[in-house]
Amino acid sequence: MRRIFVTPEQLRAGSITLGPDEAHYVARVLRLEPGAAIELFDGAGRRAAATVTAVGRGDVHCDCGAPVSDLLSAIRAVRCGLPLLKGERLDLAVRMLTELGVAEIVLLVCARSVPRDAPGSERVERLRRVARAAARQCGRPQLPRIDGPLTLVAFAASASGSKWYGESVGNQARECAQWPDPGERAVTLCTGPEGGFTAAETVQLQAAGFAPLRLGPHVLRAETAAVVAAALALAG
Repeated sequence: MRRIFVTPEQLRAGSITLGPDEAHYVARVLRLEPGAAIELFDGAGRRAAATVTAVGRGDVHCDCGAPVSDLLSAIRAVRCGLPLLKGERLDLAVRMLTELGVAEIVLLVCARSVPRDAPGSERVERLRRVARAAARQCGRPQLPRIDGPLTLVAFAASASGSKWYGESVGNQARECAQWPDPGERAVTLCTGPEGGFTAAETVQLQAAGFAPLRLGPHVLRAETAAVVAAALALAG
């Protein structure tokens, strides 16, 4: 079944007009015609069966059935601090974190972040579109929240639950298989940019209650480290 995103306000029984991005996806990418069956989801845990009724040049209309709840929550809520990355690497990380089921993605400005400039509202909105497309593809009923950019200090101060920061190498970090505790329902984690966290940033994180997490014996790319840490947190 083709899944199409609509806002929570749009998802209701009756006639619905899709937004520009989703209309383009239906008409130009999927090339659906009137009569095609689709599933609408609102990213907040509801879905509904629908039928395409009209496909125009710039809009698509659907006949939507009654919405139903589709709350499939992960084993725990994971809040992931993601460092700013260059180009499509940031898109890739957001896509994979969405597929994994991360509850929140917070963009981080770190000392070694590349690029140096914080993304504007258009860039953040693009990342939200990436998350919507990933959720549409993987069947996830709820969208992750995407916030920031925040400084590492601000992110650490707002952290709750079990707190971890990823280390690609190092003997002091805790082994992956030992974390988090099975009963932990909230995890806040962050991983560093290219080159990792500075010594000063490590001190700041530890002062805020973050513990080091060893992600393996090899040096990982920044986007890989974030995905590995999130996958481990959600796995058990």
